[in-house]
Amino acid sequence: MLDEKRLRSAAKEMNKVMTGLEPPIDVQGKIADLVKEIKEAITYIDPEVDKFTKPTQDVINELEGEPEQDKAKELHEKNVGKAPVNKGKKKEPEPEEEEEEEEEEEEDEAPEPEPEKKPKKPAPKKNGNGYVRTDAVCEALLLNPKTIDDWVKKANAFMVKNGGKANDNENKGLIKLVAKVVKHFAPDQKIPTA
Repeated sequence: MLDEKRLRSAAKEMNKVMTGLEPPIDVQGKIADLVKEIKEAITYIDPEVDKFTKPTQDVINELEGEPEQDKAKELHEKNVGKAPVNKGKKKEPEPEEEEEEEEEEEEDEAPEPEPEKKPKKPAPKKNGNGYVRTDAVCEALLLNPKTIDDWVKKANAFMVKNGGKANDNENKGLIKLVAKVVKHFAPDQKIPTA
């Protein structure tokens, strides 16, 4: 999967390598526009002249494999007059024997999988019965707590009762959120402020 850093890096290199690319790819633009411009620039690649680094060539290959590939081929044929020669592999001048052996070894290796991005905040942990801390905070509010601390204690009690753990800090954070939502959707509900 392509990420923003790889796309922007590939666009910069394409602007350098593909002399005469007008207009140049807007490296600072939105991701959707960047992908569109890179795909369009791919149709102008001359495999005999335009040589890219492996990371950039990988981005080009991935974008060529997307559904709009047929459209890109048509555009290329219209602009250049022949089908694109580059079909995902970088053509290089005839290598010497030693280089050929190195290339064969590299081809045997499986490509490295992209590391998965970790979410910034994990989803709330559910107990075996599906009860989460938000449930406890909302149930505690229905008991009309007098203060925030009272609300936290009651939420902890509901959480423990349903198989969870007491956590004052998490409850306070959720209480702030729930209080805003309740003020908006149920303005008549009494909400403790201190």
